[in-house]
Amino acid sequence: MEIIIVFGELGGIGKSTVTKALGDYHHERGIDCIIFDTDRSNADVWRAFGGEFHQLAIFSEAKRFQDAANSIFNAAFEKRVLVNTPAQVMPSLKDWIEKNALLELAEEEGIIFVMVFVTNGELDSLSLLKKTLDYFGNRVQHVIVKNYGVVKSEDEGIAWRAFEQDKELQQLITKVGAKVINFPAFYGDTELAEIESKSLSFRNALTHDDFGLISRKRVHKFLQKAYSTFDEAGVFHQQEFSADDA
Repeated sequence: MEIIIVFGELGGIGKSTVTKALGDYHHERGIDCIIFDTDRSNADVWRAFGGEFHQLAIFSEAKRFQDAANSIFNAAFEKRVLVNTPAQVMPSLKDWIEKNALLELAEEEGIIFVMVFVTNGELDSLSLLKKTLDYFGNRVQHVIVKNYGVVKSEDEGIAWRAFEQDKELQQLITKVGAKVINFPAFYGDTELAEIESKSLSFRNALTHDDFGLISRKRVHKFLQKAYSTFDEAGVFHQQEFSADDA
């Protein structure tokens, strides 16, 4: 099984949006998974999905929380795991992985870690991305999400110029075999704000009474683009990983 961890270190980078779209994707494709939200300050993914198979966990370096994330690893023995994270999670995530020797344990048990890094293409984000790729190396699967929904420049060429021209980054991407995907922007600020304020998944917004035909069409179009992107990546299909891929 796989543990898919969505992170990006910076706040406002779109981690929750990507995680919610991935959650809807798994439901649409009939892939059984359990979703964990580890963002204690704003557990919006947990609120959006709720239910028996959507849980809370905590990444923390504090001793009293040393077992607070173990349910994530344990759940992977039964089904695929999808994890949403807060900003600046890397120190706590590394602490959890290293102190429990989870990469070694995962290899022994046939569990694959998939690190999904969400970026806006700006220099501070790219610096953190390079550190992530360098730290994990070939020990995990890497997916880099270029989030078009959070870029500041309307010119896509300018928005991702630093990403494309960073030779060190491109060498690391090649070295670790990272997949790079383009995550679509959601067209409709009002609809997106409503989805967030009502704690909805995108899929549930399609049938919500407060969304009219145009709003529902916008949600549908966004999901179709996101699903297509996930499909093209060849990473999120039904349990296609093997231990040899990591």
